[in-house]
Amino acid sequence: MKGQLHLLPRPRELAFESGVCALGRAPSISQSGARDALTARAEERLAGLRARVELRVDEALSLPAEGFELVIDHAGIEIAARDSRGLNWGAGALLQIALQRDPTLPCLRIRDWPELAERGYMLDVSRDRVPTMATVAEIVDLLEGLRVNQLQLYTEHTFAYRDHADVWRDASPFTPEEIRTIDGWCAARGIELVPNQNGFGHMERWLKHARYAPLAELGEGSAGPGTTLAPTPDSVAFVRSLYAELLPNFRSRKLNIGCDEPFELGRGRSRQRCLDEGKGRVYLDHLLQLIRPLQAEGRTVQFWGDIIGQHPELIPELPRERLVALAWGYEAPLELGEIPAQIVTALANAGADVEALRGFAVQAQRYGAAGVPFSVCPGTSSWLSLVGR
Repeated sequence: MKGQLHLLPRPRELAFESGVCALGRAPSISQSGARDALTARAEERLAGLRARVELRVDEALSLPAEGFELVIDHAGIEIAARDSRGLNWGAGALLQIALQRDPTLPCLRIRDWPELAERGYMLDVSRDRVPTMATVAEIVDLLEGLRVNQLQLYTEHTFAYRDHADVWRDASPFTPEEIRTIDGWCAARGIELVPNQNGFGHMERWLKHARYAPLAELGEGSAGPGTTLAPTPDSVAFVRSLYAELLPNFRSRKLNIGCDEPFELGRGRSRQRCLDEGKGRVYLDHLLQLIRPLQAEGRTVQFWGDIIGQHPELIPELPRERLVALAWGYEAPLELGEIPAQIVTALANAGADVEALRGFAVQAQRYGAAGVPFSVCPGTSSWLSLVGR
């Protein structure tokens, strides 16, 4: 029976003890220590559990932040945590056990705490499928159960910007009111909803409209506007205007500005400058023009590190504070010896960072050596598929 208990995330310490705790008595929840919205949330989640439950926040508890202890014995249940978020995570662990073992819970002791301070999930809400509010609510509840403490909704054109209806009119955008509602759902569950708005590459749904085509790297009169903004003051002003309207709808002081995969950079309006200064330098200068005003407002900026990662000599020029480089990848790391030599050569000739094929270790080493904060972001490779790869 003990081996049939499945908990996600898997707790660091779990010890079964003899006996069971029988459910069926009148629910009884007592709470001590600091109280706030998250301790109230923990109590609310356990209100229907037919048992005696003691909840306790104790800052002196010898656990890291967000850690908790869960003890089930024949007389009742106790959850103790260093902080209110940890108490809510402990309530979720108890609910997982009850879901599997009601009406008798095994006597046990669990101690758990997170390995990483930030554990985030990003959902693409821009490529053809925008979730309903009901679906977002289900996702937020699922993330709470998995002790994920950050959520991002990847946005290109699916926020209802006041003066840009021609872009989002047929895209089922989230309204400011809906974002504020989602932000409230997340805050109540110990999850930070971080705003996310791409602003360099992946702007094709903007640039295809005549009004925005002058901002495109490929410019007017080319084969098409492409996907990438030109690195110009006009583009910076445009993206900054989007931030100014988007950010007041979030509690978070973070922002993911994207800036990944500017495929056409150096092929159009910035061609000569890229030839003179180098594509990496042009990219970095444009990135910093977006980052610095946000940092001056007291915000922490996240950006995708794929382009800077191809120019490791520029990484030391990134700010060391209020900035997080997002090292991302979709594939398992490779041993370069497993790749045919002609493919390695072709990748290098095309300007690819061949060493980055080794995975997050190389990217982490580069950012770490420069003192630049970073996060690693594995992907699910679930585009154009039913269940992912």
